Amino acid sequence: MCTVDFNTIVKINKIIKENKLDYSVSSFGGCSFKGLKLNHNNDLKNIDKARAIISDCLKEKWMKITEDSLIDILYIEYINS
Repeated sequence: MCTVDFNTIVKINKIIKENKLDYSVSSFGGCSFKGLKLNHNNDLKNIDKARAIISDCLKEKWMKITEDSLIDILYIEYINS
């Protein structure tokens, strides 16, 4: 099972804020951290940039956002899945 750890979520949020984007991520799926919820307050103008930041951080852990992810619910899988 692919899990996103707490420190990765903190790192993603830090980089998003450093880029002055009004987004944040939180865990999705309870204690298993199976995915991420992209909190966007209905501001979608920079969502592609936020998702690119998230993707770059996940690549460091050999993970990626799945193709069936939604705008605000990001399902995560290992790159070789």
